[in-house]
Amino acid sequence: MEQNKPMIARFWSRLWKLISGFGFARPRQQAGPGINLNVDGRQLSSPLRGFGQMWQKTYRIRLEGASVDPQDLVKAWKENFPQFWPEGNRFYGRVAQVQALIRDNDPLYEISFRLRFGHKVEDAFWHQTLKNLAAYFGAGGNVTQEVVLVDPRVQWSQAGNLWHNAAIRTGMYLALAPVRWVKGIFKRET
Repeated sequence: MEQNKPMIARFWSRLWKLISGFGFARPRQQAGPGINLNVDGRQLSSPLRGFGQMWQKTYRIRLEGASVDPQDLVKAWKENFPQFWPEGNRFYGRVAQVQALIRDNDPLYEISFRLRFGHKVEDAFWHQTLKNLAAYFGAGGNVTQEVVLVDPRVQWSQAGNLWHNAAIRTGMYLALAPVRWVKGIFKRET
């Protein structure tokens, strides 16, 4: 009985405290030789703890030419969600919609959004995801988008999030690769 389940169990996803680079899982299991430098063991973060301006973006596509009921649409979306991706969701009839609340986590990412690059990447991701969903049902349609600036302020108290910036941490990791290599040589000789 759906009503007797806790509220979190009735919706899209389970609540996760920590994440790993290969899915939301504990204990840590790697599916390959990847590096979990920027993800493994991190806590999920909400837009309220971010640094930059907060935006609400709504992406929508009308599934033109498809005769699919809302239950089948949601079922297919849940079962195939990662397949719709290009390498709070609500659905109304034959319209699929994604509504994202976005706030950059640190000053570097805020700069990318102010220069419009960050917005362009985010928008392209969701446009392609919705087009892939429509194609799954053999439908056409154009993605529409509404953008609202919810909070124009930056939260300078969160500027320290820069330490967790994935681009910076990955750059440091790669720059220090020769040091790790040399340390590995000396460890083997002793």
